[in-house]
Amino acid sequence: MVRIKDTCIYGVPYYGAMTKKFFPYIFGSLPDSPDTFNILMMHFGISGQVKDKPGIEISEDLRNLHNKVNYLALGHFHKQFALPRNEEWIFNPGSLEVNDVKEVWGIRGQSYERGIYIVEVRDKEN
Repeated sequence: MVRIKDTCIYGVPYYGAMTKKFFPYIFGSLPDSPDTFNILMMHFGISGQVKDKPGIEISEDLRNLHNKVNYLALGHFHKQFALPRNEEWIFNPGSLEVNDVKEVWGIRGQSYERGIYIVEVRDKEN
């Protein structure tokens, strides 16, 4: 964990298909701290975000992390997205580099955004 003022940043490495099994353990390891803004960085994709690529389903265990995590920073898929649409807390910036020709024109003709998110934590609510 890295702490910068009232923001705590946690990182979890890539576990592939086993990732979803770790959500309850991650939840149990994070402190209950209403005075901090918690950022969790993980390496996995969300199912349904990129056609023809498997990902992790948004399960109850994943949703439960939001009780302790204000901002889940993902990486793995090269497409940019933020979820859920009505209360975004899961963010995947996408890749700055093109690693596959499909990323230029998209998959099956549908291109997608990629890039970075610049995050400024002003208080726990935003």
